[in-house]
Amino acid sequence: MIMRMSPVMGMTPRCARPATRSTRSLPARTPRSAIGWPSARNAPIAGGSWSCRCRRTCLTRSRAPRCRLSMARRRSGNPAALNAAAEGRAMMSTQLTLRPATLSDADACQRLSAAIGWPHRREDWEFTLALGQGFVVSSEEDVVGIGLWWGFGTIHATLGTIIVAPDRQGQGIGKLLTERLIAATEGRTLGLVATPQGEPLYARYGFIAIDEVRQHQGDWPELAAPVLAATESMRPAVAADLPLLAQLDGEATGLPRASVLEALLARGHAILIERDGAPAGFGFLRRHGHGWLIGPVAAVDDAAACNLIAALLAARRGDFIRIDVPARTGLGAWLSERGLPLVASSVVMERGAAPAAPGPMHRFALVNQAMG
Repeated sequence: MIMRMSPVMGMTPRCARPATRSTRSLPARTPRSAIGWPSARNAPIAGGSWSCRCRRTCLTRSRAPRCRLSMARRRSGNPAALNAAAEGRAMMSTQLTLRPATLSDADACQRLSAAIGWPHRREDWEFTLALGQGFVVSSEEDVVGIGLWWGFGTIHATLGTIIVAPDRQGQGIGKLLTERLIAATEGRTLGLVATPQGEPLYARYGFIAIDEVRQHQGDWPELAAPVLAATESMRPAVAADLPLLAQLDGEATGLPRASVLEALLARGHAILIERDGAPAGFGFLRRHGHGWLIGPVAAVDDAAACNLIAALLAARRGDFIRIDVPARTGLGAWLSERGLPLVASSVVMERGAAPAAPGPMHRFALVNQAMG
């Protein structure tokens, strides 16, 4: 028998209740573009596209790496960050080692410099490594980055040859080398020669542009012998002249570079010019890269510097010659007129005030762009 249940006293059956609408006010709907996303997982990707927000799918092993890259892209607000994150992951998968540079790295450094188009020979790297110190970054058996510094006295140093393999650029190796070099030279004023592209990087570390270096090179044509005044004479420099060469170089640079001059004299040759029996300048010539490199050159004036350069070139007519000159010297036009055109310009930068050159000598050509 079926019994009918009567409603409880004081209660109205659900079906008999009147349909009512809540009077509670609802917040205005916020546009999706204005939402402050609590999680990068649910944020829109820059550029207007969206990724899957399904928790179950995104947490699977096969999709997780892809989602991490997407989140990196969202956080940065830059679609290019996706590629940067992928490059970073590739870098992390390879073991990199930072260690001091040694003379035995000459062959590896030569291969690295050739990969970026530098003409340096193994012998050029031996000269550079023997006089300086620094760091190399290696991956397994290959050197993928190098940076060196050279100390002159206890208060100044120059940085240079900061190179990263083409397939490793953009991974922070150049920044790492720069920071380690600055840390290793703490307490010294610093100088370097930067490409126009590298100038902003070094500016962030406190380097200030003070001058330009202009690279002139080419096959030197027939050149008349230097015309000397009646009171001038020239002679080859020998080992016994090293103290005099160091003194003249110090007058032009304000730096003690006797060890550099000694190494240069062992690898090439130098000449001295005298005026009224007193030294008026010197110049060096040595093998380098595709041919020969002139520098350093120091002299009391333009006339003495031009005579020194012309004398050094007299024995190398028709050979490939390179010379790096400070823009302030004004030798650029003279070199171009005589067959050594300008091929590149770089920026001279300093961090802190370098020692002042006392004179009367002036620097007309560099040892190289790394050492100044």
